[in-house]
Amino acid sequence: MKPSEQEVKADFTPNILIIALLPIALTFQGYILATTWKWFVRPLWDVAPVLTVPISIGLLTVQWAWKGQSLRDEKLDKAKNWDAFGLMFSNSFYHPAITLLIAWIVHRFWM
Repeated sequence: MKPSEQEVKADFTPNILIIALLPIALTFQGYILATTWKWFVRPLWDVAPVLTVPISIGLLTVQWAWKGQSLRDEKLDKAKNWDAFGLMFSNSFYHPAITLLIAWIVHRFWM
């Protein structure tokens, strides 16, 4: 049985959104790394370099390459397209946002 054209478009929509949101997610995560570095590492060592967002993005991509992080994991393999999009979105935006919130609270009230 051949899938209809509408079903094929529905299957590709989450994948296109993931690819489109990737630069935004990388920039957001780079911002979080640069900010938390400025809040927590720089005060400890004055010789620690300043991390800008582009350098942070580069460090994140190096870390992903060494860690072997990929889009393939068991949860994503078992998930349908929109479920996979939800997992990728939460890993790319919600978790870093919660990290930034916790870091801001610590920086604001305990430092």
